[in-house]
Amino acid sequence: MVGFISMYLIGFIGMLAHWVVGYKKGKLDLHIVAYLNTNRFATVKALTTLFVSILTLEQAGMVELTQQSFATIFLAGYAIDNMVNSEDTSNAS
Repeated sequence: MVGFISMYLIGFIGMLAHWVVGYKKGKLDLHIVAYLNTNRFATVKALTTLFVSILTLEQAGMVELTQQSFATIFLAGYAIDNMVNSEDTSNAS
């Protein structure tokens, strides 16, 4: 359970890193709370996708608290947010 929570937090940090990159490049003019509220539906989809991805790894017995697995989950969170919660607000509800 500790491994799952740790992995979820690392994945969430990866999702936040995706927002930081967009904000620093000037693609986003919203601070993090406004961005998450504006794209609420896409954010819920991204968090659910991350949850299911980590749960699948946990059930397969592939979650280990190593630097390599942390990097993998960080990049998974970044990529999931990149795919699901894109910079445009056309999917916002």
